[in-house]
Amino acid sequence: MIATRAFALVVGSFVFGLVMSLFMEPAAVFGSTLPIAPTVWTYDIQRGPSQACAPLADRLVRKVMRGYEVTIAPGMHPMVPYEASQVSAFILHGNGRVRLSGDGRRHVCINGAGKVFAVYVPATAE
Repeated sequence: MIATRAFALVVGSFVFGLVMSLFMEPAAVFGSTLPIAPTVWTYDIQRGPSQACAPLADRLVRKVMRGYEVTIAPGMHPMVPYEASQVSAFILHGNGRVRLSGDGRRHVCINGAGKVFAVYVPATAE
């Protein structure tokens, strides 16, 4: 009798888990330890070893009259460490430094001297 109840509990738990996996995201079913697949989109600009591009919040990359105003607080970008000072830049349209983002987010590329050399924006931001 006890073995039958234990078997029913195990089978019921398995069926419940199987049904839940059909309706939930894989990370919610298996935990957040699943690797995240890389996006297909990559940066189309040449970068050197002391340069990095990274996504930023929309509020840090604002569209203004003739381009984009970028303000990055220390620690908000890989090339702007916490001990650095704030990085600010204005990137004009039409000089090849404003590019289209392939993932719908805003990205900023900074060189080792802390200078912004490119901004990626979604097509909807243009």
